[in-house]
Parts: sequence; structure tokens; C-alpha cells
Amino acid sequence: MRLASYRFFTIPELASRLGPYLWRGDIVKLIRTNRLMNEVFSAHLYKTINCDSSRFPLMESENGLRTMARNIRHVRKLNTGLLFLNFYFHCRLAHQKGRACIDCIPLDRPAWLPQPQALRHSMVPLPAMPNLESLSCRSTHLREDLSHPSLDKSTNYGRDYLSMMFWITRDSPNLKKLNFQLYIESEQQIPLLTQMLSGMRNLKSLNLSIYTTEALWAKLPMAVFYSCPSSLESLILEFGIIGQLDIRFKMNPEDDAKWDAIWDLQGPQPLSRRQEPLTRLQSLRLAFRMMPRLTTGDFMMLFSDCPAIEKLYVPWIGPLTDPVALGLFIGKMCSQLRDVHPSLNQDDHLLSVTIINTMAPNTLRRLATYDYGLDIATLSAMIQRHSSSLRTVLLEGYKHLTSGLIRQILAHCSELEELRLYRYKPTTPPLTLADAAVERWASSKIKYLQLRVTIPDLFYIKQRKERPYFSRPEPITLTEAERGQFALLEKLYSQIGRQRRMEILDMVALPEPTSVKAKAPDFIFPAFPAMLSLGTWGPNGRPGYLQLMRGMTRLRKLIGSFEMFSDETVITVGQAEVEWMLQHWERLENVHFYSRRVAFRPCFQYMQEQRPTLSLYNYN
Repeated sequence: MRLASYRFFTIPELASRLGPYLWRGDIVKLIRTNRLMNEVFSAHLYKTINCDSSRFPLMESENGLRTMARNIRHVRKLNTGLLFLNFYFHCRLAHQKGRACIDCIPLDRPAWLPQPQALRHSMVPLPAMPNLESLSCRSTHLREDLSHPSLDKSTNYGRDYLSMMFWITRDSPNLKKLNFQLYIESEQQIPLLTQMLSGMRNLKSLNLSIYTTEALWAKLPMAVFYSCPSSLESLILEFGIIGQLDIRFKMNPEDDAKWDAIWDLQGPQPLSRRQEPLTRLQSLRLAFRMMPRLTTGDFMMLFSDCPAIEKLYVPWIGPLTDPVALGLFIGKMCSQLRDVHPSLNQDDHLLSVTIINTMAPNTLRRLATYDYGLDIATLSAMIQRHSSSLRTVLLEGYKHLTSGLIRQILAHCSELEELRLYRYKPTTPPLTLADAAVERWASSKIKYLQLRVTIPDLFYIKQRKERPYFSRPEPITLTEAERGQFALLEKLYSQIGRQRRMEILDMVALPEPTSVKAKAPDFIFPAFPAMLSLGTWGPNGRPGYLQLMRGMTRLRKLIGSFEMFSDETVITVGQAEVEWMLQHWERLENVHFYSRRVAFRPCFQYMQEQRPTLSLYNYN
């Protein structure tokens, strides 16, 4: 695209290009300028509407509601809660009633729809949102919801909420993304839910959380799954049990009797069932908040219906399911599977391992594991099986990690883009300097690298007759041990410098386990020796390896051992290094150079002035 200076933009064209990047307050100011600006920028103001439990002003402003009614065709995304959904439902009823009176037609309303209530808050008739694409309604049950005058106090949470949602989604034929939660307390609600889901033919993404009773726990998951439309690409189904804290939302006997009478008049309602498989489904997550009662056969039927999934969140299976048989079935049936998220339940790690080992070699792209008794040999075999395809390896919290395994990942995973091995306070063994440097890393595509590297304490210990290398006058004569260690460090820095796509580098230098410093809790070295120094020219000059990092032009964050106020870096890193970083690392956002209690040196004060948005602080 040519630069804007080469031609003029019309106002509508400028609005379409600029509108998505403007703050809502600025859009309001533009709309108030004149009628033309109002017309071209209103679409961006009403594209997304947030009316969750903490945003009441829209309902309390009649002018705001009337303005929204005029611009409701622009709404593409609606984020709401139980409060606004109930209010919008009654505004829709008022609009439908008004249109029926004008057109002199009888008002057709399903018998299962709750009767409108007289609210103490003024309503404005609102038409449907014909272009709505995304609807999110997460009911938070906040106290202000229950006390607000716009909320119908007699509303039966379970059945009325489902009925309202069904009626509203039916008016949105272009809906592509739906995210909501509800309570299912009666078997008579299930047909209505399945009818609602099966009718959304254009839906691409569904995130549904259902809380039900123990009586319906066994049959509800399969009924809901088989009613999902075949157009889905992403599916999240979460099932939980109604707890004691939710007693105020449970149905009372009077409401229960009324609903039973309505359904008795309509006769038995069959469940809506999808006839074709979910051939477009790419991501599947089934979450159970209580042990599921599905058998191995149930799960096999379920997974045979979605053969094209690429991302799977391994479900909690329970004692009725054979993990090995199910894992073999999933690994063979779902041939497009590339991303397996392990179950959070310790008893299900065998299912995750079986799936990964059954998949065709070099097909897994993301490997994550938890410390659930998985032995190092099994994990190493999994990595070796998929070494040519793995892009992300997340072993945070895995207590059996070894330096050899980290070396294997770096040396054999040729497509690696992200490697994270530790939590904030690592309890697993780090990578040794020798293992980090001995083999060339297979991947040059790493974007996020997290390493903890042990370094022998040669450069920091103050011996009786010898000062650290950085405090010696030039020409510097290095000992044989120092030359060998700098050779290994140079190889490590070269490995890092080859990562042209690096965005986040998280590296901590640790003492060897036999070192005296290792006995101190949480001790880390303040900086990697000579890593961020340009050094001095000549065979006996001070070592420096910053030039090796010149290809990392996408670098955004430096996390870990990069302090600029240590004994070493105060001498080895100065104005020249700062100028180099400003020139080569233009995307820097945060670097762990200083803590809040230490004042900047002049060169880093200059760096802060040149990059006001760059944070030089370590907030940990």
C-alpha cells in the first residue's frame, strides 16, 4: 500500500482505516462534530458493546438506549451478563409487541417463553441485532445484579435464562461465536437446549458451561455434544454440579409445577441430534468439574464424530474408561491432531502419553506436561518421536528434568519456537554450560527461550592474589581455566545470537551445585560474563560478545541475569553498549537492568531518555 502522503483519503475511507485504532472517547468526540462524522464513525462506536455486571449506565440512560436502537445494525460483538440479557429481552418483547400492533398481526410467542414482567426501569423498544457475530453472556451472580431494578426478581434462573437466550439467538442468523453458561435443573430443559444449539447453522465457536444436578450428570454431556451444529470449528464444553452456594438459583416447587404443566401441554419433546459428523471441528475441550460417568465406548463414539481436530484438551475420564484403549483409538482416529494439552488430573497422564505415542511420528507441535509421575525415559522418547515437528515445549513444574534432556530438546527439535522449563522459583536442575555449548542447536526459529544455566565461579570469586578478569588492567592475561570457560560462553552466546526471531530471552546464571554460593537460598549471578559487553580490541583485550547478538532485531524482553549495577557490568557495559542496543534492538520493551532501589548510571539515563516507553526495571 502506498503512503498516505501520495494521495488523499475520502472521509468514509479514512474512517474505515482509522476507526478500529481509535479510543472510544475520541470516536464520541468525532461523532459530535457533524452529521457526516456521525454517520461514518457510528459503526466503530457500536461495533462492540460491553454490558456486563459492572456497566449499568446504558440501561439507566433512555437517550443512550434510543441511540443504540438507531445504530443496532452496527453491533457485531455483545459482551453481557444476566442483568442486561434480562433487560434486553424485555426491550425486544416491547419492540415485537409494537410492530405487531402497527402491522395488525397476532403476536406469535412460543409457549415456553417466559411472560414479560413489569420492570421498575424505563424500557426502550429495541430491534434485533441482525449483524451480531459474537455473543458472550457469563452470569456472575453479583449482588448488584440481584438488587438492580432492571432484573426481574421472579425470573427462574435456569429455565427462563435458557428460554431468553434461545429467543435472542434465533434473531441473530449471522452469529458465529457464542460464549455462555447456564443451569440445567430439569430433564425438560434439555430438548430446548439441544434445539437451540442445532439451529445455529453458522456458528463457528461455542464455549458452553453447564451446571446441573447429579440426576442429569450422566446423560447431559452426550446430549449436548450431539446437538452441536456441524459448522463448529472450536468447541468448549464444561460441566459442573450445582453447589450449595447456588441454592438461590434453584427452582422452587411452584415454578417447577408451572413449567411441567406447559411441557405437558406440548407433549414429549425429542432431542435434536446432529446427523453428520463435526468435520470442521479443529479444537475440542471437554471439562468436567466432577468425575464423569462416560464409558470407553461413549468417548470413542464422541471422538469418532470429530476426526479433523488439531487441538485437544485431554478430558478427565474416570474409572469407567480404559485410558490405554481410548488413547490408542484417539491417536489413530484423529490423524490431524497436532496439539495435545494434558489433563490436570494426575490419574489421566497415561491417556495423554498413549495419545502422543500413538500419533504418527513428527506430527506433534506442542508438548506440555505436569509432574504426575512421568519418568524421564518416557518423556525423552516422546520428544525424540516428534523432534522434527515440535514447536512448543512446556515442561514447567516437571521435577525430573535433567541437563541432558534440555540438551536433547535444543539439539534435536529443528522447528522449536518456544521453550519454557521453569516456574518463577525453579526447583529442577538447570542446564550445564557444557551441555548448552557442546552441540549446535537444531532450531534457528526460537522466539521464547527460558534457560537456567550453571556457570563455574571463576569470574566472581576474589582469590588472594588474583582479581576477576574485568577488574584487571589491560593487557589482560586469562588463566587456562578462564580461557576454556570463555570458549564455552562464546559458543552459548553464538547459539543465542543465531536466533533471528527471538522476542523473549529469559536466562538466569546459577552457581554450580558444589559452589559455596549454591548453598545460599535463591542465589543467582547478577549477569552473564561479558555477554552484553563489546569488549576491547586486541588479543589481550577484555572479552565481549554483544556483537554476536546483532541479528536478534525482534528482541522485546530480556529477563533474568542482566543487572547493570554489578561489579562486572559497571566496568564492562557503558555508553558504547547502550548506543549499540538502541541501534540494533529497536523493539525492546522491558529489560531487567535495574531494580527500583538503584539509580541509573548516566548511560542508562540516556537510554531511558531516548526510549521513554522502555522499562529498565526488574519488577520481580
